[in-house]
Amino acid sequence: ALRLNGIVPPAPKPLETVREAVVEHWTKTETMAHLRRKGEALSAGLTANASFESLDLRAQTETERTRRDYVEGAPNALITQVFDAATGTITILDDADSVVLVRLDAVLPRAQDVALDGPMRDAINAQATNDLSQDIFAAFARDLQTRIGFELDQQALNAVHAQFQ
Repeated sequence: ALRLNGIVPPAPKPLETVREAVVEHWTKTETMAHLRRKGEALSAGLTANASFESLDLRAQTETERTRRDYVEGAPNALITQVFDAATGTITILDDADSVVLVRLDAVLPRAQDVALDGPMRDAINAQATNDLSQDIFAAFARDLQTRIGFELDQQALNAVHAQFQ
């Protein structure tokens, strides 16, 4: 049994207990906003001919990256943003405590990799075959249910599938 004795309205925490956290959060927010503005100003100066070093920025060149790669020390969204960018554009990414400027200089054609292409093609074919067979089974089951009123016991099916795994 549960009994409600009263409702206590929400109240702010005393300033003494939250002052440090508020100052820390405000400082971080303002620092990131300043870095973002500085990044936007610097990105205007970066052209195809200008280098990062000419603006006193530390450059890190990455080549031959794929969508599945991870660049250590870079924001998690880096690869996704770069693959969505057009050649020659500057992308500004916010990280936890920094702002990253990225320039996409070129998009290279995908290199053929026989050792990787075959297994990847096989995995895609297996996934497509599995998905297709599940769709056919689902359509067949729906047809049976609507035409003759047949019902599948989903719990029994799940139990059988669990036995096979």
